[in-house]
Amino acid sequence: MNGDAGLGGTRGWSGAGGDTGAETRRICDGSDEIRLAYERSVGAGQVRAFTAVLYELGAGFLYVDGHCHYWVQQPSNDEYLAWRPYREGVLTAAQESLLHDAVSYDNVSGLPPCLPGTSASDKPPALLWNGRTVSSCPGDLDVGEADWPMRSALFDVGAAMSGPMRVEVGQDIVPDKATIYTWPIASPSANYELDYASGQQFGKSSLVADPTDAEALRALAAQVVADASEKPGLFFDFIPVEPRGYVFATRDDLPFTDRSTGLWAPPQ
Repeated sequence: MNGDAGLGGTRGWSGAGGDTGAETRRICDGSDEIRLAYERSVGAGQVRAFTAVLYELGAGFLYVDGHCHYWVQQPSNDEYLAWRPYREGVLTAAQESLLHDAVSYDNVSGLPPCLPGTSASDKPPALLWNGRTVSSCPGDLDVGEADWPMRSALFDVGAAMSGPMRVEVGQDIVPDKATIYTWPIASPSANYELDYASGQQFGKSSLVADPTDAEALRALAAQVVADASEKPGLFFDFIPVEPRGYVFATRDDLPFTDRSTGLWAPPQ
C-alpha cells in the first residue's frame, strides 16, 4: 500500500468519507483478504538505491486478514526503522474488538486527530485501509503513535517470521569505513543484481524461498543492525558485501502479497 501519496500541505485525514457507522462490521469476517492495513507510506524517490524493498509494505505497518491473522513490523523512530523485524500472530476476540474500536472501523470520522506536519518534522503520510476506503494523514496523529493502532502490543505477543525473504541487490559507492560482510547464501549476489539506471522502483526484488538461504539473510540483517547499534556512524542504509561494491537490502516476504512483485494494494 505504498508509494508517493502527494499529500504535502494537506491538513486532517483525507479520503475519509463513506463510512457512517450505520452498520457494525468485523475485521475478522472469515475472508482471505486483508481487512485492515496501517502504514507510513514512503515514496520510492525518498529512499536510497537498492533499498526500496524495505519500504514496499510501508514503515511500521500492521496488516490483518479476515481470519484474524496479522503481520506487524516493530514500531521504531530511529534510523533502523526500515530494518526492524516483522512478526505474525492471530488476534484474540478481545484484541479484535480493541483494534476495531481503536481505528474506528465502522466510522472513519472517529479517527484520532491528524496534526499538520511542519517543515522541520514532516513525516511520510499515515495510511489506513479499513476494508472499504483508504484514509490518509500527512502529519502526526494525536495519540500514542508509537503504538497506534496496537502495533507494539501485537508485536510483543507475535511470533518471529520464518518464511521466504526478498532481496534487492546492486552496485553502489561503499564508504571506506563501512563493514563489509560475507554474502550469506551460495548463489552469488550478482545473480540478484538490479540495474539502477532507470531509478528506484518498487516491486523489483527477488524472492528467496529456500529455508536455509532465507534464514541466513534474516540472521545477517539482524546482525548488521546489532553491529551498527554498538558502533554509531557505521550504518549506511544498505548492507555492503563481498565483492566490495555490492550492496543489498532484505526483508521478510508476506504471504498475502503478489508473488511476482512482493507488493500489496487495496482492491479497487
